[in-house]
This record gives sequence, C-alpha cells and structure tokens, in this order.
Amino acid sequence: FVHKGRPDMKQIFLDLREEAIKAGERRVAICVCAPKRLVQICKMACTKYSNRKVRFDFHSEVFE
Repeated sequence: FVHKGRPDMKQIFLDLREEAIKAGERRVAICVCAPKRLVQICKMACTKYSNRKVRFDFHSEVFE
C-alpha cells in the first residue's frame, strides 16, 4: 500500500499492537531501512508502544 504524506507512527504502532494481541503474538519485529531520523523515530516508537502484552523488537539499517 502506498500512502501519501508523513506516516502516523502512533496509529501504525497502535494498530500493530492490536493485531498482535488478536493473533496471540507477544513479540513483533520492526525492521527499518531508512534515513537516520526515521530510524530514530521508529526506535523511540518501539520503546513507547511496547507494553506487558506486546514487545516491539527493533532492527535497523541506515542509508543517507
């Protein structure tokens, strides 16, 4: 899917967490290959939106 504009990171992570809970998953891998700033934003979101039910595991590569 292609979406125009900036991603709504909050909504993306909340949706991912809900999908994981429905599927009975406790861990979700987040793989990011992006410019440094977007990688940092995703890393912070993984920490912020992880909770006792779902943990986001962060993996990244940076390109400029």
